[in-house]
This record gives sequence, C-alpha cells and structure tokens, in this order.
Amino acid sequence: MSRNLRILILEDNPADAELMTRELGRAGIEFTALRVESEKDFQLQVREFRPEVILADPTLPAYDGFLALAEARCACPGTPFIVVSGTIGEELAVEALKKGAADYLPKDRLWRLGAAIRQAIEAKRLQTKAKRTEEALRRSEERFRRLADNARDVVFRMALPDGHYEYISPAVTTISGYTPEEFYRTPKLIEKLIHPSWLPRFYEQWTEVMNGRMPESIEFPYIHKSGQTRWAHQRSVLVFDEHGRVAAIEGIVSDVTEIKESMEKIRDQAALLDLTQDAIVVADFQGRLSYWNKGAEKIYGWAETEVIGCLALHQLYQVDLEELADCQRETIRNSRYAGELKGRTKSGQIIMVQSRWTLMRDCSGNPKSILIVDTDITEKKKIEAQFLRAQRMEGIGRLASGIAHDLNNVLTPILVGLPMLSDQITGEPQRRLLETLQSSAARGVDIVKQVLTFGRGAEGQKSPVQLRYLIHEMAKIIRETFPRSLELKTEVADDLWTISGDVTQLHQVLMNLCLNASDAMPEGGLLSLAAHNVRLGEDFARLNPDVKPGRYVLLEVTDTGCGIPPDHLEKIFDPFFTTKGPDKGSGLGLSTVLGIVKSHDGFIQLDSRINQGAHFSIFLPAAEFPSPSAKAKSSPPPRGRGELILVVDDEKGIRAVIQKILVEYGYRILAAGDGIEAIDLYNQNRDEIRAALIDLVMPVMDGQSTIRALRKLKPNLPIIATSGRGAGFSADEATSLAVHAFLPKPFNKEMLLLFLRQAIEAK
Repeated sequence: MSRNLRILILEDNPADAELMTRELGRAGIEFTALRVESEKDFQLQVREFRPEVILADPTLPAYDGFLALAEARCACPGTPFIVVSGTIGEELAVEALKKGAADYLPKDRLWRLGAAIRQAIEAKRLQTKAKRTEEALRRSEERFRRLADNARDVVFRMALPDGHYEYISPAVTTISGYTPEEFYRTPKLIEKLIHPSWLPRFYEQWTEVMNGRMPESIEFPYIHKSGQTRWAHQRSVLVFDEHGRVAAIEGIVSDVTEIKESMEKIRDQAALLDLTQDAIVVADFQGRLSYWNKGAEKIYGWAETEVIGCLALHQLYQVDLEELADCQRETIRNSRYAGELKGRTKSGQIIMVQSRWTLMRDCSGNPKSILIVDTDITEKKKIEAQFLRAQRMEGIGRLASGIAHDLNNVLTPILVGLPMLSDQITGEPQRRLLETLQSSAARGVDIVKQVLTFGRGAEGQKSPVQLRYLIHEMAKIIRETFPRSLELKTEVADDLWTISGDVTQLHQVLMNLCLNASDAMPEGGLLSLAAHNVRLGEDFARLNPDVKPGRYVLLEVTDTGCGIPPDHLEKIFDPFFTTKGPDKGSGLGLSTVLGIVKSHDGFIQLDSRINQGAHFSIFLPAAEFPSPSAKAKSSPPPRGRGELILVVDDEKGIRAVIQKILVEYGYRILAAGDGIEAIDLYNQNRDEIRAALIDLVMPVMDGQSTIRALRKLKPNLPIIATSGRGAGFSADEATSLAVHAFLPKPFNKEMLLLFLRQAIEAK
C-alpha cells in the first residue's frame, strides 16, 4: 500500500464522510481524501485526482452511485470501488459486487473500512501481478504451448470474431468431459457448456469482448458432459492485431468446484463464529494468538490486526502469570478447562468472563494450540450482586420491623403511663424530670419510625416543616460526631418558607448527603449547608419538563472534596452504584435521597468537578399553611359507663397500664396474655363484653386468628386492633378482619380512650 493513499469519497453527507475518514485514521491508513457529491465533480476528480480507492454511496439524490461505478471502471479500470451505504438492501449490495465493486459496507459497520481497503488494494495488486504473468506467457507462446499441453488447467486461444478455438489444451477433457477435437469441430460448444442461469451474462460479456473490453477474471457455473453442474474460474486477456482490433482471447480455465465448496463452508463457519457474542481465540502454548473473532474484538476491544501473531494472551486476563499457567496446565492435562476469570479490555476496564479452554491437536495427535471461548458475564455478576444485596436489604427490613415492634411495645406503657404520673406529681423538679422522660420517649418513637422507613420503605406522614431547625440539628450532629478536620458553614434565610414533608425522611436526606461529603474529604475541608427561598418561572420549567413553576425552598449541601468523575455523574443516583469498597457502602444512599426528594415533589441538581468538590441543590416546593390561631381548649378524654372491655396483649406491662387507664375512666377490664386465653374469657363473659382491644402480634395464637374466632362467636363485637409494627396494617386487612379501628403502638391515653369510645358508639 502506498504511503499516502489517494481516496475519492462520493458522499452528499459531510458527517458520514467524516466518519469514514475517522475510521481510516483509526485503522492506521495514511491517506489524502477528497469528497465530491455531483456527477460533474466525480468525473473531473477521477481524471485529475487519480484516486487509488473510491468510496461511494449509491443512493445519492442527485447522482446514481451505480452509474458512478460504471464510469469509474471505464475511466480508471482496476481502481477498487467500495460501496458504503446505510439504506440499500442485500440484493442491491450483491448487484453492486456483480457490477465490479470491490466490497460493500453498511454505514453501521464502518469499523471494517480499513480492512476492506487493505483487502481491495491487495486484490488489485494480485490482479496486476496475474496480468503481468499472463503477458509474459503470451510473449513465450512456444514454451507456453509445451507447458500447456501438460497443465492441469485448461489453456486456450480463441480467435475472434468468429469464436473458433485455435488452441485448447488436453486438460479440457478432464474438466468438461469434451475432447479438444469436439471444441475445434463445434465453435458454439461453449454456449452448451455454460449453465443456463449464466448465459445472459455470457452474451453480455461477449458483446463487451467484441468492443475490446473484458474482465481479467470471471467465475461461472458450467455443465459437465455427464450433466453435473460445476464451477470454473477463467483468467483471460484480449489479443489485438496491429490495427488495434480484437484478434483473440487467450486464457486459463480452472475447475474451482472443490475450492468454492470449501471456501463457502469456511465462509459459513467464519460468519457463524463472527455472529456469536462470545470471544473465540486460538493461542499457542507461548500465548501467541492465531485466531480472533468479532466477538473477541467486541468484548476485549482489540482489533484482529492488533493481536494476531502477537504474544498477547496474558493481556486478556487480570491474573498473574502463574494462575494463567495453571489454566494452561489443566487444559493440557485434561484436554479442557472451565472457570471464571477476570478479563481486561484494551481500555483497561476489568470484566468477568466465563472462560472455556479446549486443547487442539495436530494430525499426529500432538498438542498444537488452545481454543478459548470467553463469555462476558460482567452484567450477570452485577445482577447477582444486586440480587444478593436486595435479599440482604429484605432481611434487614424484616429485622427492622421486628425491632420496631418490640420497641413500640416497650414505649407504649411509658407514653401512656407518664401523663398519669404527671397528674400525681406537683413538685417542679419532678415535673421537669417527667417532661424529660416524655421528650426522650417521643424521640424514641421518631427513631422507631425512621427504622421502619429504612427497613420497609414505609411512607411517613407529612406535616409543616421548617428546614431551619433540621439544618441546626444537623449542624449539631456534625460538630459533635464528624471529624474535627471538617469545617462547617451554615447559611439559612431569615424568612425561609415552610414546606410540607416528613421530618424523619428529610433528616435522612441531610444525613446521607453530609456523610458522603465527609467521605469525600478524608483530609478535611469545608462542608456548607444553606437554605434559601427561590421562585422558578415558566422559562425554567420549559427547560426542565418535570419541574413546575412556583415557590421552592432551595437546600444546598456543598463540599470541597475529591469531586465526582464525569462518567459517574449519570449513574450516581442509581441503586447499588457505589465507588466505595465492598464493605464501605451499599450504593443506596443517594438513590434513597432521590426517592425521598421525588416523594416530596421536589428535584435535585448536581454540579461536580474532579478535585473541586460537589454541590447538591435540592428544590422542595413551599407549602401554604393557614395562620396559627388561638388554641381551643382541649376537651377531656371521653369516659366509659361501666362497659366490660376485653384487653388482649402478650406484654404484661402494656396490659397493666391499659387496665389502669380504662378503670380510671369508668371501664371494667378482662385481660388476656394470648389468643387462647382471650377466647376462653370471652366464652365465660360473652353477654357482658362490650368491646375488645387486641394486639395483632402474639405467640401461641396471633391477633388476626383471635379476631376471626371472636367474629364467629359475635360478628358485631367492636374490635380495635393494635400493633407495634406501625403502619404495617393495611386498610384491606382491616376490612377483611372487620375491625373498627387500628391503633398503632405506641399510643397515648387520649388516643386509646377516643378510639375505644368511637368503636363502642359505632356499634
């Protein structure tokens, strides 16, 4: 190939032409390219630019590419003409090849362009060499005749224009079944020999021959005298007389039936190997590669020309040489090896492959090479890891739910009992102590809600939230627990608007972002928390389709840490995506943040650069709340009228405190520690029991079974279900059990008395 290849590109789309030149550059071809898109320019540049290769789109709106092919073959015969198109079908592509195109490439496979050009140049070189050889043979006619009579291929000379054979070698009998004498006697025998499907092409080429034009080589089907269809390959030249008229055709005809069948089989096999998604590689025992399919190129990134003949096997795997040698030894010992290996692509990316090695032997049975088939299982491994993480999170959720249930059972007697103590204590120090206990118990309730939110994704109740207090609380946590090397700065607007949200979830958003910021500044830095009022107009909403115009509170978390790489920015909020080590992060923090912000009808913007920190902007819609009015005097809890209530709970402390409250407020109580005891008590007092308060989670016989049993005994008995699992009891379940209400633990005295009174009166 010349040092600077002249390439003429017939293409009306500059972008497509640019893609072609880029691919040629990637293929390592030095070239000078010229793009034209009209018939006039093409004809001019074929003469003046004298291209060595022509790349053409055959479907130009102003110029037929197939006409360009015909003109190129006339103006610069032998110049490789490669059809490059994104629209023509297989039939037109085959037609282009039949008309003399060197190759056809779809535009979505331009990565083959370099190889196609090299092949076309090489084919032209071989054709030129063959032509020179044939010229030499023509000049040595006598010597040629002696050799031709003993050649395996048919050597002939046909006089024109009548088409009789002046000479045809004896090999014609072996190839066609007819003797040379039969050809001499019957000039038209060739037309009988040609397969009917190829006769129109034969007549077309005969006309070309008579006009002084003939392809240097043709391949055609013919019918043997026995009736068998076979294939021949003819290489021929035209002989002109001293007046420049066509005088004869001289050529060589070979039977290529077996070669064609073998090549067809090889092409089919190669096509199948290239269609597979697996990498198929053949290497000798030193690691030198001798075969590399398209699947290997796709998985590992190296082109065939980059690895064939190179000692490159060790570059494919992220393992030490001894481990690779162990794979080879096992293959030699057992004729095969199978296992999972870490692969390494050309770009340095680490992948996981299922690798299967098979020992190849020569005709003598001696080990010759190793056939390797690698399947990329990187995504499969990621999915398996995500599935295991999901299972782990499910287990954590179940554990969190159980912990919440137990904590709520512990907190219920405290929250119910503390107000009763408050009524009995008059000393100021003791009352302050009780207030502290009540505050701590309420904080415990919030923690339980957070555990449920984390473990089961429970959606908390929204209420008016002032972010100022959340930021101040977060700042206190940062100063008390984060590394001392971290500097904290807060900036909150004095007139900050109120939002509607779940305090626990918003606290989780701030905590996750601050923890990530701290991890990004291991050597220390500045962490800034800020909140401001912003108004987003119609212009902003048009540029961001998911955003509604209006009033927002902007919460900003900024750090001066290592920043986020550009290729990670689009994946940073994906579940399980993490750049931390396997034991340092679940990859759920930012996906949880995004989920919470979206559930609050907000959105997030992220700006980050390497070594310049990260800036998270959380936009939360401001909410309108009525102005606070003077509190109405709270009415006292409703009292009972001597009704008998069945209380069923496996926690002794809860039974005791409920009994004390209900007795104090005018009720009578029957208490049971499990469902069986409850059914027994009901059977003994069925005419007197007016309502039942039943815990859903109990040993021996759970609350739901107890409720169903009581419903059979008395369908209209007012029943209140309780549970320490918070909001885990759905409305559908309540309907199916026909309970009057669900009272989540922990509850206070007022809630208990109100729910009970409503259930009794709703009977």
